[in-house]
Amino acid sequence: MPDEPGRLVVCALLSRARRARGCRTPGDDRLETRAYAVKRYLFRLGHAARSGRFACSVEQLVLGLAPVMGWGAIPTARVERARFVRAHRKSVQRWIDDLQAAGVVAHEPERDEHGRWWRTQIVLLAAPEPAAEELRVARARARGWRVRELARRRKHRRACTLSTIRARASVPQRHTRRRLARCRRRAAHEARRLEAVEAQIQRAHARMEALGLLTHPFGAPPTSADVLATTTPRRQERTTQAWAPAAVRSAQTLIPAPTSVAETDARACTAAARSGLAAAAEREECSEEIGRLPAGAFDAVVLWRVAECERRLADRTALRREHVLRRSQEVIVWPGGRTCPFGRLTEAWVTHRYGPAAAAETGATAAGPRSPRLAGRAGRAIALYEAFADRRPPGWPETGPAALCALAGQRRAAVLAGDVARLLVLAKGMRAAALMDDRQRLASGAARASRRQLAPDGRLLFRTGAPRWESAEQRRMRVRDELLLAGADPAVWPNASLATQALRPGRRCTAEPVLIGPDPLAELDGVGARAMRYRAELAAGRWALPARPESSTHPQEDASP
Repeated sequence: MPDEPGRLVVCALLSRARRARGCRTPGDDRLETRAYAVKRYLFRLGHAARSGRFACSVEQLVLGLAPVMGWGAIPTARVERARFVRAHRKSVQRWIDDLQAAGVVAHEPERDEHGRWWRTQIVLLAAPEPAAEELRVARARARGWRVRELARRRKHRRACTLSTIRARASVPQRHTRRRLARCRRRAAHEARRLEAVEAQIQRAHARMEALGLLTHPFGAPPTSADVLATTTPRRQERTTQAWAPAAVRSAQTLIPAPTSVAETDARACTAAARSGLAAAAEREECSEEIGRLPAGAFDAVVLWRVAECERRLADRTALRREHVLRRSQEVIVWPGGRTCPFGRLTEAWVTHRYGPAAAAETGATAAGPRSPRLAGRAGRAIALYEAFADRRPPGWPETGPAALCALAGQRRAAVLAGDVARLLVLAKGMRAAALMDDRQRLASGAARASRRQLAPDGRLLFRTGAPRWESAEQRRMRVRDELLLAGADPAVWPNASLATQALRPGRRCTAEPVLIGPDPLAELDGVGARAMRYRAELAAGRWALPARPESSTHPQEDASP
C-alpha cells in the first residue's frame, strides 16, 4: 500500500493534469472535490483488501460512492439498480481517468470471453511530488474555498453541496476512530459472552442427562400438556447454525404454559424444609400433583409463601429507604464550590419533597422530566447562590444543594424545575442586595452614561436642544443617566418623578419634555428594584424555612403537602 496523498497534493496534481489538457483556469472545485472523494474510496478498498492492487466492477464503485456523492437511495430491484448504475457510471469513469492522469491511481478494464466489460483492475500508485508553485496555488485556492462554497449555496440547486461531499469523504477523526473501535470491541465481547452462555447451557444439559434429571422444572407445563416450544431444532436451524456466527445465535428456551403455581412464587420456595410440609412440597414438581398433599396442606404452603414474599418485600423497601436517606444526607452536607451530580440532586429533592417512602418506591421519576438544559440551569442557580451566600435568608444553608432541598421542604413546586427556578430567583435577589452598596457598580454605570452622551460611532448629532416629547421609558433612562453623572445612586429613588423634583426643585414643569402616554412609575435602577423586592419578600416570610422535619437532615415520612 502506498502512502495516501492529502487534499492539497491531489488538487495540485489535478491542476497539472488539467493544464496538460489545455485548461487555463487554476482549478475546478467540483472536479477536485469529487475526485478526492473517489480517491478516498479507492484507498479504503485497498486497505480492506490489504493490497495496492485489487479488482472491482463499475457497479460496485457506483453503489459505494452513491452515499458520498448524494445520489439518493440505492434501488433494490434489479432493473432499477441497473438503470441507476447506467446513469452514474460515466461520471465515475471520468473521475478515475482524472486520477490516472494525475498519477494517483491506474486502472485497466478487463473483458470476459463475450467481450463484455467484466471488472476493472485498480492499482494505487505513489503520488508524484508537486512543484512548490503548484502547492502554493493549491493552498491559496484552499483558503478561498469556503467563500466560494457560500456563494454556490446561494444558488437554488438540488445537487449535493461540495461541503457535504468533503465531509463524507474526509478521513475519520480521532474520536470517530475511537468510537468505531469501541463498537467493534463491544460486538466482540457480546459474541464471546453469548458463546460462553451457550457453552454453559450445553454443559448443564449434558450434566442433567448424565444424572438422569430430564424432568420439567417446578412450575413448567406437565408432560400431558401441549408442547408450545421444543429444544430440538429443526433441520433448517441445524444447517444455519453450522455457519452462523455466535452473535446471531441465541440460546433456545422453553415457553412455559400458564399454571396454577405460576403466580404463587413457587420457584422461590427453597427454604420449605423448615416446616413440617417441606418433605411433601419438595416431591411435587407440577400443578397436576398438588392434589396428593394432605388436606389443608396446600393452603398452608401458599400462605407461608405469600408471607415470605411480603417479608422480603418489606426488607427491600427498608433497605431502599435507608439508602435514599443516606444519599440525601450526603447532598445536604455537600461541600461548597464542588459540582453535585444532577442524579443525586434529583433524588435528594424527591426525598425532601415527597418523603423517603416515595423516593424509595419511585426513585427520581417524581421530579418530572429532566434534560441537560435543566441540569445546566440548576448548576448556574447553585453557583450564584453560593457566590452571594452571605446575603441568604436567616437560617438558610450556605451551599446550593442544601438550599434546593430546603426549597423542596417548603412543598410549593410539584417538579424539580419549579424549585430550580425559585432558587434562581432567590439567588438573584441575594446578588441585588449585595450589589446595592457596591461602588464599582456605580462607577461602571456612570461610565456607560457618559458614553451614551457622546455621538454613536463618531457621527454628528444634529439636535440642538432638549427633546419636546418623550415616553416614560425615555424619561426613566434620561433621569437615571443624570443621577449617575451627578454621582448619585439611582437605586435610592423609587421613580423618575421624585428624582426630577429632587434634582431641580426650582425648575418649572414646563421646561421638562412632555410625557407621551401613561407613566407606570417604574424604578430607575433594576438592581435596586430587585433588592427592594427581596427585602419585602424577607419581611413577608416568603423565604422562611418550614418548621417541619423535612427541612432538616431527616425528611418527613408523610408525602402530603
